Amino acid sequence: MANILNKLTSGVINTAINKATHPMGHSMGNPMGNSMGRNPIVNPIGGGQNKNANAAQASVGWDCSCGNKGNTGKFCAGCGKPQPVPWDCPCGHKGNTGKFCADCGKPKPDFWDCPCGYKGNTGKFCAECGKSKPWDCSCGYKGNNSKFCAECGKPKAEDGA
Repeated sequence: MANILNKLTSGVINTAINKATHPMGHSMGNPMGNSMGRNPIVNPIGGGQNKNANAAQASVGWDCSCGNKGNTGKFCAGCGKPQPVPWDCPCGHKGNTGKFCADCGKPKPDFWDCPCGYKGNTGKFCAECGKSKPWDCSCGYKGNNSKFCAECGKPKAEDGA
């Protein structure tokens, strides 16, 4: 019994001495101290956090033109704008995100996909099968392939709208 009491008092005294001499809570007997699993040797002031890891986490996602940074979905969490999709200009400038090329000023090409499966058409007709470009009606129906709207029956406007 005296041996157990002696060990307990010894542990209490050592803890008191360590707290008095090491106010940050790092005991000399335990290199981890009271740092809750963090390594105090790496960065005792910052709690062992890696600043480069924090910078990498901050750069995850995309930044919106409204100023909201770090969006991870297809739409901005702040204003709801869709994520810009980069496009390459025929002049050779790659990674444009606006309506015009940042290098030469040409407008973004209007690509469309044909129902036959050919993707990336730029003219009024499909380069693979010759079908005309689908048009959107003023009623809101999109992707009409005939002279009349499949939803409301309105004829296709002359300008393709």
